[in-house]
Amino acid sequence: MKLSERDRRTLRALAATLLPDGGPLPSAEAVDAGGSVAGAIERLPAAQATRVVGLVRAFSALSLTRGRRFRGLSPGRRERLVARLSEDHGYRGVALSALKQLIVTTWASHPEVTRALGDDGECLADSPAGRALVEPLLPGES
Repeated sequence: MKLSERDRRTLRALAATLLPDGGPLPSAEAVDAGGSVAGAIERLPAAQATRVVGLVRAFSALSLTRGRRFRGLSPGRRERLVARLSEDHGYRGVALSALKQLIVTTWASHPEVTRALGDDGECLADSPAGRALVEPLLPGES
């Protein structure tokens, strides 16, 4: 099952709602997190992709408000709906939580975001100061 253009719009709308403009880090729209998630879904094995596409479509249908799906709501209504669904521990909340994890993880791995977070591309454990910090936390040799 492939993502439709509607599915892509749903992902982009949810990403923009979760990670909006105006903060100290790049927004989801600035790094096209929704598009990156769509690309990642399409690279999954067919059976997994089908499940994730189904989740996107279920979220879209579950978030129906006044006859409009999530992607068709105003930004303010999207924010209120996400806030309400975040408190829902039923199937609606689970659908949002799963998509939120996928979107935020994909966004956070974007090079522009990691640079904004101060990542210099070096592993902390590869520097002498980093090793000194990490070694006391490691189990001793047997």
